[in-house]
Amino acid sequence: YSKNKHYYICKNALTTLCDNKIHLSEVNLENYLLDNIESYIQNEIKKSENKQISKKNNIDKSKDKLKIKNKLQKLTNLYLEDMIELEIYKKEYNTLKSQLEEINKLDKIEQKQDFTKLKKFLDSDWKVIYQSFENKEKRELWMTIIDSIVFESKTKFKLNFKLY
Repeated sequence: YSKNKHYYICKNALTTLCDNKIHLSEVNLENYLLDNIESYIQNEIKKSENKQISKKNNIDKSKDKLKIKNKLQKLTNLYLEDMIELEIYKKEYNTLKSQLEEINKLDKIEQKQDFTKLKKFLDSDWKVIYQSFENKEKRELWMTIIDSIVFESKTKFKLNFKLY
């Protein structure tokens, strides 16, 4: 590899945690981002808006949370009244608790998504400004909007944006 060129590789590939040993040239990645970042952002915004449209799901989730909490209370009452065995109680409790945690996790993910920064980025004249940047500044720009890049090959990527 050339001294003046930078390459990216999965951090975990340096240990034995990851089999992804692809080395990706910074120039190739930069060109790909310049050509595709706007469409990626627009697609992410559309996906989010589609989720927002389905407010019914949020109402259903609230109802599900309430149902699960009620079931947990009833289950506890059954156990306290010696109407079910401890093993049955634990099994049902764990099942209901995991369902509740899953709903809470989904709620947190949906709440975290704020595309304001990405929309401002799209609305700015970022490509012109970008061309005036030094390499370090270019990397810093990408790091302000991109949380991580998952690459399966030298041409196939998945971008995870910073949405907070």
